[in-house]
Amino acid sequence: MFELLREILFGKSGDDRRFGSLEKNEDLKVQIATCALFLEIAKADGEISEQEMLKLVEIMKSTFEIEDEFIEELIELTKADLKKSVSIYEFTSKINETFTQEEKNKILVDLWRLIYVDESLDKYEDFMIKKIAGNLKFEHYQIIEAKLFVKEEMKKNRP
Repeated sequence: MFELLREILFGKSGDDRRFGSLEKNEDLKVQIATCALFLEIAKADGEISEQEMLKLVEIMKSTFEIEDEFIEELIELTKADLKKSVSIYEFTSKINETFTQEEKNKILVDLWRLIYVDESLDKYEDFMIKKIAGNLKFEHYQIIEAKLFVKEEMKKNRP
């Protein structure tokens, strides 16, 4: 793990197939930035439940086509980056410079899906998603639209 982190920090290039079809260090940095947003949302209410972690893994795997055996390593790398980061802006700025608006919309919807995995919205989760979405340059109405979309999706999926 530390060898991979060293490669990221010092820019050694190479074909790292462990992280799906993405081959460049820059792509791994984007994966870490995205994972950081999901981890921040998951822990906003003070703990990361098993349900939240399973949803986070599902979202990251589908977003980046990461192989099962390397998702845990990505999460650990992300946690290490979060510990040394000053603010969430470091991660949202990387996403802003890399993702299209459509890709950012998907991230916003997935953030709401992660929040509602336990079918409730904690005040700290609400604060954090507004902070993240604001940094991703979403207007308030777009944040609400994504939230309502996910709530409607949940209603349809109930037995």
